[in-house]
Formats: sequence, C-alpha cells, structure tokens
Amino acid sequence: MVSLEGKVAIVTGGYKGIGSVFATALSKLGSDVVVAARNAPACESFCKNLKDAYHTNPMAQYVDVSSKDSAKALVDSVVKRYGRIDILVNAAGVSGVQKPTIELDEKEFDEVFDIDFKGTLFCSQEAAKVMINHKSGKIINIASILGKGNLEELESTVVYLATAPALLTGAEIVVDGAQTVI
Repeated sequence: MVSLEGKVAIVTGGYKGIGSVFATALSKLGSDVVVAARNAPACESFCKNLKDAYHTNPMAQYVDVSSKDSAKALVDSVVKRYGRIDILVNAAGVSGVQKPTIELDEKEFDEVFDIDFKGTLFCSQEAAKVMINHKSGKIINIASILGKGNLEELESTVVYLATAPALLTGAEIVVDGAQTVI
C-alpha cells in the first residue's frame, strides 16, 4: 500500500461529500489532512474522527474559497503549522439554485461561479506558490462529469455545468519543480 506519511494535504469542502472521501483516504494513507470549509464546527468534528481513526494530525480550518484573502489565510495557516503543502484537493462546490437559466439572478449565478470556479482558482494559486517553492506538490480539482454533458438536457444547472468544463480545462496546475501553468 502507498504511504503518505509525512505529507500534508488540504481538502476544501473536506467534511462532507466527495471531499470527505478524499480527506478520509488521505488520512488512512498517513497524510496530515487540513479539512477546510465555511462550516468550521463540522470541520472540527470531522477532524476529531480522523484523528481517532487514523492517528494522524489533522487540522480544521475555516475558509471561504470564494475570497482570495481567505484562500491565502488558509495556505498561510497550513504553512505556519506544518511548514509545507504537498497535496491540495479542491472539492468545495455548490450546484446552486435549480431553476431555468432565464430566471437566474446575478446573486445566484455569482454564488456558484465564485465557489466552484474562483474558489478552485484562488486556492490553487496560493497552494501552488508554496509547492513551487518546495519544487513538489499535487493539485487535484474535482469537477462533475456533468461538465461534459448535454446542456440542453440539464438547463436548470447551467451555471454549475459551466464551471465544470472550465475547471477541467482552464485551471489545470502541475507542479513538479517544472513550469507551472495557470
């Protein structure tokens, strides 16, 4: 089995859904996981469970991924505690209000776009700076397979669907001590 002992991973949206699956798997493999989301009490409870189950050193951290300042504060906090970031899993996301596109208002559109796309970009930018400095790191962006789907059939989720292909093609970051493209 692969070991990630000594590695530090951030998982945004890490206390529920697919984020919790990643956080659990990374902890099981020995990584110290930072579970980051807007619901800090839920992150703390989830981290306690990780620590009890896998005897790792998890950390709960508030983050509003739609804020560049909050993403920077997350990364700064992780570096202060652990001295490094080896893995970032961008799992925070929302699907938004389910209604026809012509009925969406700007606030409803912005919530989905800000969290699903800008949040992934901001967290990736900040973590990549640390990874580039250490010449090592991996960033995993979670996006729905619906991003490759038929928009006409899924019109009520059009904003969510618009962010998925953008993540799949526009925010790919590879850090291996080589050139990084954002």
